Amino acid sequence: MPVKTALFLVYTLFFTCEFCFAQSVYLNKNIDQRGSEIASNLIVKDSILFLTVSHGVILNLENRNTLYKLNEDGNLQDSIVFQYDSIIFNIRGIHVNAISGDVRLGGSMLKNRDEEYCAFFLKYSYTTNDSEFIKYCDEYPKLLRDFRYINPEYYIGAGIIYINGYNQFYLVKYDQDGTILFEKNYGTPGYQEAWSVAQLPDSGYVIAGWVRQGSSFDYDLMLVRTDKDGNQKWLKKYGGPNHDGDGNHVQVLKNGNILMSTCRHALSSTHYDSWLAIINPANGNIILEKYYVQEWNNCFFAKPIEMEDGAIVIGGYRGVVNEDSARVIRYGSLTKIHPNGNVVWDRLLYFNPQNNNRILGITSDPKGGFWGYGWTYNTNQDGWLIKVDSLGCPFPDCDSISVSTWEISTEAGISLRAYPNPASENAIIHYQFSKQVASPMLEILICMVK
Repeated sequence: MPVKTALFLVYTLFFTCEFCFAQSVYLNKNIDQRGSEIASNLIVKDSILFLTVSHGVILNLENRNTLYKLNEDGNLQDSIVFQYDSIIFNIRGIHVNAISGDVRLGGSMLKNRDEEYCAFFLKYSYTTNDSEFIKYCDEYPKLLRDFRYINPEYYIGAGIIYINGYNQFYLVKYDQDGTILFEKNYGTPGYQEAWSVAQLPDSGYVIAGWVRQGSSFDYDLMLVRTDKDGNQKWLKKYGGPNHDGDGNHVQVLKNGNILMSTCRHALSSTHYDSWLAIINPANGNIILEKYYVQEWNNCFFAKPIEMEDGAIVIGGYRGVVNEDSARVIRYGSLTKIHPNGNVVWDRLLYFNPQNNNRILGITSDPKGGFWGYGWTYNTNQDGWLIKVDSLGCPFPDCDSISVSTWEISTEAGISLRAYPNPASENAIIHYQFSKQVASPMLEILICMVK
């Protein structure tokens, strides 16, 4: 008697918000429209958005930053332009005291093409409209990639210090007035570049970036842990035969573990994919790591956010094929990841669907949902600000299923059944072959119509 075989598979279906913006969106706007703009930092205080946008006018070799004060509908309340006679002036972090109206910003500047980078600390008061710009220029040029508020007493910055023709990791601690409390550098003579810093529960720090191996252009990820005074406790490298890292970011989770996220070429020398790892703070060993492989290049570029349930929300960009031009462009991406590393939901976001869009950072909204910021390309490159809800949707119910359950059976012996999963934000699809099939395959095409 022949044995009747059956193949039973369970798929979790993740919806992608493409062509979403014909709906009533929460907020999705480009900013300034003067050319070469990047929305670089955002914080939300008492329903007020404080957004910095960098403007570069290439022909005139001038660069300036604007601090926008917006309401939660994206309408302008106030703006302050900071310009200090430099061709490059990058703000890498912002903190606003909602009670006093005091603002602290940190970053780096380049005055002209013949000079070196200097770090800066910028103080501004909304109460008095006074500002103070402090430059830190000495024999060793410094470029800050990250600047973070730690507590009311001090701030921390990380980036690059140039010493005798070599780059090394750089860590600096400031008090609230911009006085340097300590400066440290890490690594060996060569090319090392820090991108992100976070504080550990023991008041030490962890710094993430990359290191170039030898004279080649292959880069490995690099992580440094310090004590509270910036003294190195360990240094660890993570890499393979191909280039790793693009905007390597680090956060410290509520359980004290380290989260590092970026994109890596480790699976292919010509293609890079988003990657994250959970790392033991005691020794730098990887506890969990995962690649998120897509058809085209993709990257986790924004600093990740840990949610109350332990899940991670992270922004970045992903290559997609434009149907009109048949060329690969980039859309912004926003992904929620379960503590076990599996994707909960995944969104593609854009302002202009015909051209490149990139999310550089994300911020939680105290009322729920997230703000994404970065740049979008229209005729010129503009700053970009977008609001999504707690499911990453740019409009309400962007991935709702209009029927609770549906089922299909065919004469070929294939049955298909789909229904919502009440325990998550996903849908469950079951399909079963009642006949023996050598190479079963299910292709799912989703068309969202409302």
